Amino acid sequence: TDLLNSNAAAALDYAVALGAPISNNSWRAEGGGYIYSQELYDAISRAQQAGHLVVAAAGNDGSNNDVTPFYPASYAFDNIISATVDEFPGIPNTNWGPISVDLGAFPGGSSGASAQTSAVAALIKTLHSDWTYTQIKNQILSTVEPTPWLTGKTLTGGRLNAANAVGYVAPPTKFYVVNDGSPDRTYEYDAAGSANENYAINSGNTRPRGATSNVTGDKVWVADKNRKVYVYNTSGGLQGSWSAGTLASNALVEGIATNGTDVWIVDSKSDKVFRYSNAAGKLTGSQNAASSFSLDRSNTNPKGIVTDGTYLWVVNDSSSV
Repeated sequence: TDLLNSNAAAALDYAVALGAPISNNSWRAEGGGYIYSQELYDAISRAQQAGHLVVAAAGNDGSNNDVTPFYPASYAFDNIISATVDEFPGIPNTNWGPISVDLGAFPGGSSGASAQTSAVAALIKTLHSDWTYTQIKNQILSTVEPTPWLTGKTLTGGRLNAANAVGYVAPPTKFYVVNDGSPDRTYEYDAAGSANENYAINSGNTRPRGATSNVTGDKVWVADKNRKVYVYNTSGGLQGSWSAGTLASNALVEGIATNGTDVWIVDSKSDKVFRYSNAAGKLTGSQNAASSFSLDRSNTNPKGIVTDGTYLWVVNDSSSV
């Protein structure tokens, strides 16, 4: 018992000496986790003085840590986060404690609750390198997702939410429609279909046949009937253009899509889709298609294409999509 706790204390001291700001302590102290160790207590105290955050597993015995402390999670230091597994309603197989266990986390694969919590703490530290362990801990605990079966079982009553903790804000959804007429313009809409802005397109871009944007909506590609791709910023400023090779001289360009890396163009003449690898960053010159495929035989009059990066949807100008 003394040797194992001594080794655990030495491991924590080693991590602190190397300058690690956070450690994952997903293990049991000797004696099933319920034996107090002064040596390990002292090591956590040294870690606290060094500004080190200790993330610890609450245990897997279905026990109340408020009544029977489980170590190292139950040592009385504010630089400890105690995490339990949030896997089933009532968390019957994992330790709990409305005072001593901070939050739950739903593990994936072979990773545990404290491992996931440590990873989120590290993400926060990466984004906010000047934050103290107190700020990191508060950020994690204040952004949990309320969970009914953790209410009264943990201090926060919630599960770890990585997106909330790192302050992720989903980019606004936008989509673009290009007008082939008078005037030639791109029109920006939000996810609800409300019109936001519209911009004139370049004087050479007079026969537009499709528009697409990246996920953040700050870059717009317009394909022209002349087999050229014009690239605009979100304010309608032209950034450049390039010629789409491989397309036949009589190709009927009828749509363009991108995942922010590759570009796909649909040709209504050949009823084929052409993929231009890594062409989303292209602003000059020309590029041949890296691959192509023929559309389904019922998809013989395509008029538009979109992608989520995995699948492609091609709209047909008939009764079928």
